[in-house]
Amino acid sequence: MRTRILANALSLSRAPLGLAFLHFYEPTTEAAPIAAAIFLLAFATDIADGRIARLGDTLGVFGRLWDSLGDKAFYIAVILALLEHGLMFSAVAWGLLYREVVLYITRLIYIKKIKSVEETRFFTNWHGYFLYIIIISSLSQPYASDIVQERFLLNTVHVASFGALIFGWLSIYAYLRLPDD
Repeated sequence: MRTRILANALSLSRAPLGLAFLHFYEPTTEAAPIAAAIFLLAFATDIADGRIARLGDTLGVFGRLWDSLGDKAFYIAVILALLEHGLMFSAVAWGLLYREVVLYITRLIYIKKIKSVEETRFFTNWHGYFLYIIIISSLSQPYASDIVQERFLLNTVHVASFGALIFGWLSIYAYLRLPDD
């Protein structure tokens, strides 16, 4: 029971971490290292919650949903921070955020498929990798030594945003194609 509570608390801790990230995210100031530290802490909680649940043999549908809710809370903060600083196109941000809503509702409606969700891991992993590229590239901007490096990082954010969008929506398509358990 304690491992389940700890795992779920770690999952839900990403909501206040997301708010803190949103507050400190300033890619052109000395606050960038603080935002980077918050991102690393959120990343660590995302890894730790699943490991703790597995160690305590407390994996379950509700734990997956709490984990997903924590992920979405941080994800929304990242998208809002990027939008606020003009680093993401609003249509792409809308597509990414709408995908999160659709994914969560789809998983609730088709809850019987949740045990097979690992079969969609290829698409969700690539969606996540593109998000990491977005965050790291945007937080690297204060350290760009010239306009060429700054433009490269901005272009990287834009290209990775489209990659995240494509793989994000492919993950929903793959989930819908899973057989009912």
